[in-house]
Amino acid sequence: MSFWTLSRRKYLIRPSFQLRLAFNIFFFVVVYSVIVGGALFLPLYFESQNAISFEEQVRISQITLYLHTRLWVAVLLVGALAGTHAIFYSHRVVGPAYRFEVMLNELLNGNYSIRIKIRSKDEFKELEVLLNRLASVLEHIRNSDRQLHSDITNKLVSVNAMVEASGIEHPEVVRRALKSLISEIGIA
Repeated sequence: MSFWTLSRRKYLIRPSFQLRLAFNIFFFVVVYSVIVGGALFLPLYFESQNAISFEEQVRISQITLYLHTRLWVAVLLVGALAGTHAIFYSHRVVGPAYRFEVMLNELLNGNYSIRIKIRSKDEFKELEVLLNRLASVLEHIRNSDRQLHSDITNKLVSVNAMVEASGIEHPEVVRRALKSLISEIGIA
């Protein structure tokens, strides 16, 4: 199986979830960065309030302005990068979840021959193995049931033919019971 058959064409598989996740991560990176900014600037503020000379206040103010011009741009950039990373990483979680959902719907509709293959770097590889085993077991059970149904039907038809061909008078109840069983199973 080539790389291209396992790669997904779109990164937003569940856009509402993935974009909400990206926004949440962006938001929390910004909030955490504001906390870091407070921890960085609050001591400078108190130091400038307690400065003895005007030159010392100017020096602290220059440091504060220098940090302001760099920190907040970096905070927004890191937040945007973290949000983008969330979309790409969630792709490794949402993609397999989407495939599992499709497979479960197929199984519920009776298609037990379906198997899935997720990419090697995706999450939930263990679940892939379990779902494929489940499909295999269900397919085996269905095939066994079909074989049993066929065997029972053939035996009932044979017994009915023997009763009909024997020429011996069998009670009508036996004949009706055989015909009823055959019709219930699906052979008329």
